[in-house]
Amino acid sequence: MPDAECQPGSAQTDRSHMSERMHRGIILLVAMVVLTGPPGSARPRRRCGPGCQRRPCLADCESTFASNRHDCRDACLSDDVRESCGAEGGVVFHACQSGCLVGAVPGRCTLLHECVDRCRDHRDNVVAICRHQALRNCDTLADCRREAATERTQCRAACRSHTTTTSSTTTSTAPSITATGGLVFDPLTPDDDPCSCAAQALACVQGIVGACYGECEDRCEGDSVALRLCQRACRNSQCKRIGKRCAPVGDEADSGDTIYETCCDNCSSTCAPLPAGAECEVTTSTTTTTSTTTTSTTQTTATTTSTTMP
Repeated sequence: MPDAECQPGSAQTDRSHMSERMHRGIILLVAMVVLTGPPGSARPRRRCGPGCQRRPCLADCESTFASNRHDCRDACLSDDVRESCGAEGGVVFHACQSGCLVGAVPGRCTLLHECVDRCRDHRDNVVAICRHQALRNCDTLADCRREAATERTQCRAACRSHTTTTSSTTTSTAPSITATGGLVFDPLTPDDDPCSCAAQALACVQGIVGACYGECEDRCEGDSVALRLCQRACRNSQCKRIGKRCAPVGDEADSGDTIYETCCDNCSSTCAPLPAGAECEVTTSTTTTTSTTTTSTTQTTATTTSTTMP
C-alpha cells in the first residue's frame, strides 16, 4: 500500500493546515493588541487621588509653620541683644586667637588654621548660649509659637477640605551678627600718611619677611584671620632685624635710627602712627633638659643546705 505522503492531494492538505494555523496566530495577536495596547506604548498613569492632591498643600503648611517659628525667635532677639551677644563672642574670639601664636612656626599655617577654627567654634557657642538665654527671658515667644501652631492646624484642615488658604509671613530684617573678634586695619590714605613714613616702614618689613608672607598666603586657604596670625609669626621671627632697620619695635624700640623714625624726623607734617603691619615681638625659645637618675639595687639571697650524717 503506497505511503500517505505519496498520495495525490497531500500537499494541498498541508498548505490548508498551515494557512489555518496562520489565521489563528493573527487572531491571537490582534486580541493581545486590543487588550494590552500596541508594543512599546506607555501604560496610562493612575489618576492622582485626593490624598495625592493634598501633599503639596500640606508641604506648604509645614514650610510656613517653620518660617513663622523662626520669625517668633527673631522677634525676641532685638538689635541690642544681637550686638551684645556678638560683642561677647568677639571678646572670646580675640582672646582665643591671640593664644594661637604660641608656638607658631613662621610660614606654616596648618596649625594656625585649625586653632582659629576652634576659636570660631568657641565664639559661636558663646553667642548661641547668649541668645538662648535671651529667648528664655522673652515673654512673647510662647504666645507667638502657639499662634503659629494654630495657623498650621487651620492650614492643614483647609488642605483636607480642598480649600486654599494664604498665610502671611513676617520677614525679619534684623541684621545678622558677624563677630570675627579680629581688628581690621584700613589702609592709610595720603592724608593720613602725608610723608609716607608708615608706607616706607611697611615696605621695609615686606623686604625682610616677604618670602615668609608668600608661604602664609599659599597655606592659609583664604582664612584672613589665620593669614594675619601667620604673618605676625613671620615678623616675630625677624623682629630684631625689623626693629633695627624698619621701625622702633621689639628690643630696638628706642634705637632712633630706623627708616620710620628718620622719616618722621624729616617730616614737616604730623607723622602717621606706626601701622599694625610692622608690629612684632621678639620670641625666645627655652630648652629644658631633664635628667633622670636610676638606682638599681641588687639583692643576694644565700641558701644554706643542711646535711645529716647517718
